[in-house]
Amino acid sequence: MTAILNNQNNQLSHYNTYLYLKSLKYSNDCISKHLNYSFEQLGYLISCYHFKNNIEYLFEVSNKQYDNCFNGYFEVSQAVCNILTKNEILEIKNFIDELVIQHNGIYHTQKFYSIEQDCQLMYIDDVSNNRCVFLLSN
Repeated sequence: MTAILNNQNNQLSHYNTYLYLKSLKYSNDCISKHLNYSFEQLGYLISCYHFKNNIEYLFEVSNKQYDNCFNGYFEVSQAVCNILTKNEILEIKNFIDELVIQHNGIYHTQKFYSIEQDCQLMYIDDVSNNRCVFLLSN
């Protein structure tokens, strides 16, 4: 990552600023601008402090307002169960739930990267079938 993220104290300070602005319901787009971070850098910052495992949130932002709430039945593929623990899966589900609240809805596909397993994971809101699906995308 860039020099901005190299300093641990600076990084923690920026994460605390992120949490504060998030609590005020600022969008991640506004927060990244406030911190002078690219979307990739903000995703990395969130991942460093939010996840206890080797999961990285692949942050994508759009200027559009989405209304996907990820509130249907929660289904996890066997492939995801084979590479993540139950706690890791729940950690990601809780993270998505927090994003939905923060943004009043988010894009229907959220992506994560498992550093340990070197694979991409997709969490999809399948509104037409009233379910949320967590898949291995490789």
